[in-house]
Amino acid sequence: LLGDAEESAGPSQLFLTEAKVVVISSNDAMPLLSAALDRSESDGPLEIFEGDQLDDEVTILYDCWQQGTARLELRFLLASEPEGQPGTEICMAWRKRCGSFAFDSLEVRNSQSLIYPAPKEGAQQPALLSPEGTYEEVTKLQLSSSGAMRLKVPKVTSEEQLKVEIRGLATDALEVT
Repeated sequence: LLGDAEESAGPSQLFLTEAKVVVISSNDAMPLLSAALDRSESDGPLEIFEGDQLDDEVTILYDCWQQGTARLELRFLLASEPEGQPGTEICMAWRKRCGSFAFDSLEVRNSQSLIYPAPKEGAQQPALLSPEGTYEEVTKLQLSSSGAMRLKVPKVTSEEQLKVEIRGLATDALEVT
């Protein structure tokens, strides 16, 4: 970014300021993904000195909401002053692919019993999944995941003449971490 010091009488120090990530997707009904820089406002501009390696790194966090591909742009201002005095706007662009949404990292438990993924063949079947079912008045399920996962609020139905309902979820979406 700085070039060869002998060729130019330019600044020996530059600042990357006003960085932002833009997601461009063809689906306007529901966003394909959201993306953000993993830097706090208090971090200030990234400082680059002539002949030095960039010690800081810029991390982009992705949150895929559905399958597909989107174009991302990282835009920032390259300036000779930390306040971003007139400088040069830089735009880097790439494509991000959001893959299939398998539930590999999701676990569902009832008390200490693993419900999902299904117990291995030969392992003791949880009472909740047995043909006899459960005699409990309330079934509590604990959902966990090794990463963040966004799920729609589940629906509960009964093939029998039972009144069933879900309690404790007050939103249209459920985030499991």
